[in-house]
Amino acid sequence: MFEEKPLNLELREFLIKVIAKKMELPEDTITAVINHQFKNLSKAMLNSQIVELSGFGRFIFSVKKAEKALIKTQELIDSLPEDKREPKIEFLNELKRRL
Repeated sequence: MFEEKPLNLELREFLIKVIAKKMELPEDTITAVINHQFKNLSKAMLNSQIVELSGFGRFIFSVKKAEKALIKTQELIDSLPEDKREPKIEFLNELKRRL
């Protein structure tokens, strides 16, 4: 039913190709539509609006929940000793070997 995405192709490009082929439209047209939709989606989310993608789900930004999470995070940071407040980066074994 679906063709497999080649490893060297980004998901976005693959989706554009599949949709263009299925709808028999030029890839440029599909690209323009997708860019337009995601631009508006991003604007809506930045303005704390509810965004719904049919067949996928709803994205709801709650200012109250965000403020509570920010306060909890700041309280957690403030409760740590000074020497523990710096971010700690741990490399995976694979990355360590490569370095």
